[in-house]
Amino acid sequence: MGFRDEIARKSIHGASALIPLAYWAFAPRWLALSVVACLLAVAVAIELARRRPGPVNRLVTAWFGGMLRPFEKSGWSGATFVLLAGLITIALFPQMIAVAALLVLAISDSLASLIGSRFGKARFLGGSMVGSGAFFVSAAAICLLVLPFAPVAGLLASAAATIVEAAKFRVRGVPLDDNLSVPLVVAGVLWLLIR
Repeated sequence: MGFRDEIARKSIHGASALIPLAYWAFAPRWLALSVVACLLAVAVAIELARRRPGPVNRLVTAWFGGMLRPFEKSGWSGATFVLLAGLITIALFPQMIAVAALLVLAISDSLASLIGSRFGKARFLGGSMVGSGAFFVSAAAICLLVLPFAPVAGLLASAAATIVEAAKFRVRGVPLDDNLSVPLVVAGVLWLLIR
């Protein structure tokens, strides 16, 4: 994937920050869950339809084909995992923990990918040192902004998520999508340390 396609992909990814920002600013939990559940249902319908020859497949290929990772062309896209993560995180965790976790997913994951792919030479686990650095610094800043009363929890959650994002874990040979693992790790660590 070229850097231009990576920018386009991460622009869409970054736009998912609107979900936690709306949840933080004005949307009650039931509304946030309802909106994300509807978006996830649409995403799943598109995922299923794009697997068959036809107009949906042609449309997705034309508009988003260059932005899909090789494994996403036959599997689920990262965008669907972002929505699934949003639904699970909002459903399971207190509001501000969910907001912090989903902002880290939208912003820190995007920065890690863009900075790492552009400037990363030295390796850290499965990613780049500079990309992981960008992830950690931005994640820590987000956690400190959203949860200023829990700086140690924010730093530890950011460190744990940095490792998860960089390590590219696999479950039975299948890559564990960091769009799902990152926010759940951030939220889980924050919840354990703050409660």
